Amino acid sequence: WIFEEEDTTAISILKDPEPYTYYIPGNNYEAILVAKSENCTDTFKYQYIVVEPSSLDIPNVFTPNEDGYNDRFIVTGKSLRSLYVQIFNRTGKKIYEFSGYGSDLKDWEGWDGKINGKADASPGVYYYIIHAVGWDDEVYKGELYRGVVYLYREKR
Repeated sequence: WIFEEEDTTAISILKDPEPYTYYIPGNNYEAILVAKSENCTDTFKYQYIVVEPSSLDIPNVFTPNEDGYNDRFIVTGKSLRSLYVQIFNRTGKKIYEFSGYGSDLKDWEGWDGKINGKADASPGVYYYIIHAVGWDDEVYKGELYRGVVYLYREKR
């Protein structure tokens, strides 16, 4: 068998060769031409998924005033498989919780600054605990993902 990728060639005549991994960003399909010395050829085409390294971005302030800018505390990321977010007030009472997996994450709109979806939370500091897992099996939890977010409301 001959596997080719631009400038490199790997040859294997083993009965059970090791898998060959292609690292070509942005491509979604590969076609492999298999040829034997007896002029027998075949083509195998397959789709593969490129998984970007996961990442997590946590804001430290938001302003739920419905002006279209930073209206919600929303944790964003790339290639996240699951996300669990808890928000607590200064006395330690849980006032918001979200848990999502896979495609549910794209529909999450974040915390809108309301206590359990009802009354507006007062301006000030709130504590969060986040646990997330990326599709690359990177785990986001522990001290780095416990912190504070400041809810800012303009005086009316």
